[in-house]
Amino acid sequence: MLETLREIDTSLFYLINRGLQNIVFDVSMPIITDRYYFIILALMIYMALTYKKKALIPIVLTIISVALSDWTANTLKHLIWRIRPCHTLEGVRLLVGCTNSFSMPSNHAADSSAIILALSYMSGRWVRWT
Repeated sequence: MLETLREIDTSLFYLINRGLQNIVFDVSMPIITDRYYFIILALMIYMALTYKKKALIPIVLTIISVALSDWTANTLKHLIWRIRPCHTLEGVRLLVGCTNSFSMPSNHAADSSAIILALSYMSGRWVRWT
């Protein structure tokens, strides 16, 4: 059973890594990944300057949400110990360097989810994804 899951995991990884490659993703993803925190910081500064005191609670709660999600993801990474595919698989396409941290779960995904969840909850409207 576990071996079957590993085979599915590896197949899905190669499908995404090699099969879905295109010039748009090759150019945009490293920029988005590298600028991710800068964009959030710029948005928070904009909110603070535009909405002043009304923005204080959303900004503080968003920071707390991201801190908690980041801490949780890092804790899980050290419990799961999943080595990054770029260290274990042959022929991995890399657009940016391969770090030495564990890969599961994704901090980018956890932090993005925390930001969206906090902001949608505070706005009084849940974000509709479909």
